[in-house]
Amino acid sequence: FVIETHENTQYNSILEFNGGILKAKTKFLPKRFYALKKYNNIFSYIEESASVAPQIVISKINQNNSKEQYTFPLYNARQDYLPKVKRIAFQTDDGTWLRGSLHYPLNWKNDEFYPIIFNIYELGKHHSNIFIKPKFENYDGFNKSLATMEGYFVFYPDLRYERNNTTKYLITDLQYYLEFLENFEPTINTKSNGIIGHSFGGYEVLDVISRSNLFKVAVAGAGISSLYEVYYNPNIFGNSNMFKFENVQHDSDPLYINKDLLKYDPLTNVNNINTPLLLWTGDKDERVNYINSEMMYWALWRQNKVVEYYKFKNERHTLTKLENQINLTKILLNFFDSYLKNKEAI
Repeated sequence: FVIETHENTQYNSILEFNGGILKAKTKFLPKRFYALKKYNNIFSYIEESASVAPQIVISKINQNNSKEQYTFPLYNARQDYLPKVKRIAFQTDDGTWLRGSLHYPLNWKNDEFYPIIFNIYELGKHHSNIFIKPKFENYDGFNKSLATMEGYFVFYPDLRYERNNTTKYLITDLQYYLEFLENFEPTINTKSNGIIGHSFGGYEVLDVISRSNLFKVAVAGAGISSLYEVYYNPNIFGNSNMFKFENVQHDSDPLYINKDLLKYDPLTNVNNINTPLLLWTGDKDERVNYINSEMMYWALWRQNKVVEYYKFKNERHTLTKLENQINLTKILLNFFDSYLKNKEAI
């Protein structure tokens, strides 16, 4: 069996090799499929989406070619605990298609207004295919289902990139998304908005708030604040980050050649940051040295800017200790509540 993913929509389909030919077992659907198995005429798999809890699907082809299908839930989620989700797609003025996944607050009402949190990291529309159990044990402190239960819209945008100008379109596209969502869903209070990102998403958050005031509050987890640091400083294992910098997410010529990239350097632009910011990191982070969060904290502290900083002991790029996962999840919810709902911290 093969899972085929549609490039534009990120919808998935199950294909089966039959006589050397791939044949579709399902249509392209906004779902995630896994654990595919076949025994004689019985075919089974697990499917889920943001609004459908994981369930086993068993299909049986009878001798007369009639089909029987049964489903068995793997997680007892009440339907009213599953958020409404919409895929969005629109064209910008220059003809570029932008897409994303919009998750509605639980118990959403069309005569009320709700804050929105943007969660950014490369492509986001596939999040409508993924079921997230509401829980406080989260490796990056954010749980979309908990956020929707607390009355937030959560939006995952697709972001586009350009070699040697990694985040060239970042702010422009986020402006497009905010303008589109304001018209697409009038119950979103786009002025009461937050942004969150982890790892490369954390870098993108820092870049956004150092070059714009689009968001009311921001969270950057294990994010790069200094392009110089991440390029020239080896990781905790003594390995260079240069190859990764040049060929993966930053997709740039060497920094000593592509000096124009420094216009997207958060620490260089730190004097422009006015957005209240929460930083978190692990002191044993093997991918992004914790010093990135620390430098950003002290640079903002020196300017009397609003910033909170949490460094977790003996944690790496993501949190593995349950106590830390729970604490960070609560910290982030309280942080967003205090700025987007004007609520006191719990």
